[in-house]
Amino acid sequence: MAGTRLPLWVLYKAWKAGKSNAQLRRMYPVLKTAPLQHLREFAESHSDEMERQFAANEPAYLVAGNYQSLPSTSPPAGVTAAQ
Repeated sequence: MAGTRLPLWVLYKAWKAGKSNAQLRRMYPVLKTAPLQHLREFAESHSDEMERQFAANEPAYLVAGNYQSLPSTSPPAGVTAAQ
């Protein structure tokens, strides 16, 4: 998402994991004014692209130490947060 450094596919996966917009706003304060319902509708209408983005980017995202940003995701064995 522009200006947040938060990829839309991260939000998409959070919604798929059952997170509400209110929960996402608490998890990511930068989203306090984002039009989450519109973003969700866009992401869901482009679910194939969101899944492709997730598959292409998740490993690098996790290795960079962002695993806490993904819902229900823990770091892979042997991976630590980037310094």
